[in-house]
Amino acid sequence: MKQGKLLIVDDKKTILQALTMFLQFEFEKVQTISNPNLLSAELESDNYDIVLLDMNFKAGQSTGNEGLYWLREIKKRFPETEVVMFTAFGDIALAVHALKR
Repeated sequence: MKQGKLLIVDDKKTILQALTMFLQFEFEKVQTISNPNLLSAELESDNYDIVLLDMNFKAGQSTGNEGLYWLREIKKRFPETEVVMFTAFGDIALAVHALKR
């Protein structure tokens, strides 16, 4: 039985489509947004259990700072929501930094 609500945030539509196709069988609801500026409104509109959050949104950026910013915002306003960070450009130091937050 599928349970839980998942929100996926990534600027690449192909990533959103692939993750939706893969995870729709595991969750009762899978919602996607490609603009992190819409995160707060979406989290207020429904009670998501998990946010799957990309760490980089601007072209050419690979620092992870954008994702870390949105992680702080999510945890500040929705502390019960679990956040899983992902990126194609990460390194060990960035992963440890995200885990500490």
